[in-house]
Amino acid sequence: MGCQGQLGRFFEKTSHEKSVELGKGRGTPRACRYDELEHRRNITTLSIAPTGTISLIAGCSSAIEPIFSPVTYRYDNTGAKEMRHPYANKSWFRCASDLSWEKHVGMQAIFQPYIDSAISKTVNFSKTATKEDVTNAYMAAWRSGCKGITVYRDFERECHRRNGCLAKRGSARVRQGSRSQNTRHS
Repeated sequence: MGCQGQLGRFFEKTSHEKSVELGKGRGTPRACRYDELEHRRNITTLSIAPTGTISLIAGCSSAIEPIFSPVTYRYDNTGAKEMRHPYANKSWFRCASDLSWEKHVGMQAIFQPYIDSAISKTVNFSKTATKEDVTNAYMAAWRSGCKGITVYRDFERECHRRNGCLAKRGSARVRQGSRSQNTRHS
């Protein structure tokens, strides 16, 4: 088991132990009164929610997602703000589009056994991805026990986020979204 599996196991063990502590102190709901959940306060304790915008605001990674782009622009009512990842120019830096769909699905498959609920995970595809590529990703996720995946194919949305990894790494002029006059982006 790699470090990702060890981390997942640690999260699962710790969250379940804490739920048992809460159950002993505050009581156990009827739905938790069977062997597997005995004494737990919560039916589920772990979920990996979508955290893209929150992670940008907090200056941290977004769970098991790779960094979307080395440079992003965020817009709000005060204007545009350039956000450059501190390691963007390192030779080992990888962002979402640098990874194959197999790597994206594989990472989710490592964590899924330790997460009670679903995992918000996006599989990033280039604009040249085929229907067969997407089908293969969905089938691989299903076979490996993933509860669900989301697929993002570059340039699919009108207000798409242009993938900065496709641009020159040294360029600071990679635009990460568009702003209309009547729309606030956070």
